[in-house]
Amino acid sequence: MYGNASEWCLDDTGEGVTLGGTYQDPPDKIGCAAREMRTDDWNASDPQFPQSIWWMADAGWVGFRLVCEPPTEEPEGDEHEQHEEQ
Repeated sequence: MYGNASEWCLDDTGEGVTLGGTYQDPPDKIGCAAREMRTDDWNASDPQFPQSIWWMADAGWVGFRLVCEPPTEEPEGDEHEQHEEQ
């Protein structure tokens, strides 16, 4: 998924980058290879001292995604029944 918000990630060196492109980017700049390094401008209005590296107060186009996978195995019948009784 890409195009609505740049996904906030850490690269191989541990530096913060955004991937994917955003709604602000032209179509040819959106894709899996689209990456942008974090700049101090993204946090200019952060009132914290020191400023946070995670809360980008002025970078409303940056987000993150959660991926949830369903369980791969069903619980055993006895375990499931015991859990319901508790």
